Amino acid sequence: MENHPNNTTSTRIKRKIKVCFKFISKPTRPPLEGDLKPEPHDIRNVLLAGAVLIATVTFQAGICPPGGVWQSDDKLGHKAGRAIYSDQRVPFQIFLLCNTIALTSSSFLLLYMSNL
Repeated sequence: MENHPNNTTSTRIKRKIKVCFKFISKPTRPPLEGDLKPEPHDIRNVLLAGAVLIATVTFQAGICPPGGVWQSDDKLGHKAGRAIYSDQRVPFQIFLLCNTIALTSSSFLLLYMSNL
């Protein structure tokens, strides 16, 4: 089999991809015996910060829903203060379900972690 220039180029590309993948996946690998292991309170702080962020975002999305709210009543049956997005039943219900699950789970995590 001949050694084509395409083979060497593809080999170099594969090597670059491997190096990039190792660089990306390195922070996610489990710590080795010689590595410094994170303290439990460090992990707790990260979880608390993430839970606070999720709770804040989902609360804000519930107060100011996507698309905003109707500003006044009109002849089409829109009522002031009702979400504009609620006219699309299924997508709005999916949004409400996901938002509610995210808010309650992050709230429960905050309550649980604050009692530790």
